[in-house]
Amino acid sequence: MKTLVAAVLGAWLLGSLVIAFIATQNFRTVDRVLRGASERPELAERLKRVGTADARLLLRHLASEMNRFYFRAWGWSQLLLALVALVGLWGGGIHDRVVRGSVLVMVAIVLIAALHITPEVVTIGRRFDFAPRDPPPPDFARFWRLHMAYTLLDFVKLGMGVVALFRLARLPS
Repeated sequence: MKTLVAAVLGAWLLGSLVIAFIATQNFRTVDRVLRGASERPELAERLKRVGTADARLLLRHLASEMNRFYFRAWGWSQLLLALVALVGLWGGGIHDRVVRGSVLVMVAIVLIAALHITPEVVTIGRRFDFAPRDPPPPDFARFWRLHMAYTLLDFVKLGMGVVALFRLARLPS
């Protein structure tokens, strides 16, 4: 059971890192596509019709929608991983309080993120997709506070996962 819990925790941590990478790359890809348009005449022609500013806005909207989907899906996937980890810990006779406590903190963070932060970021973010940025739209500061809270909580979750994995590795088989 220890191996199963370790594998689940490893997948959970890796998934968190992958989703963070994907989210940042989606937005960076918008700029890469627009910068590389001159090398692709068929793309440059279509962008010319739309205009660079509108093309950037539309592509950023697409990146945002993709990220919204990924974060919602990842939130629910984490809850499934959490369930498997909890069953493995309690049902598998792993009584280490540090491992259990670390995983419970991770579960609490995921519940906060999946049930509160992510839905609110999605709702507020959609209102900003096509809104002018000068002056900043209402709720702009709130959006970034929620975004920062998610990021900080994710770092805490990763730290707790590392603690749980290292502690789990030191337990006798």
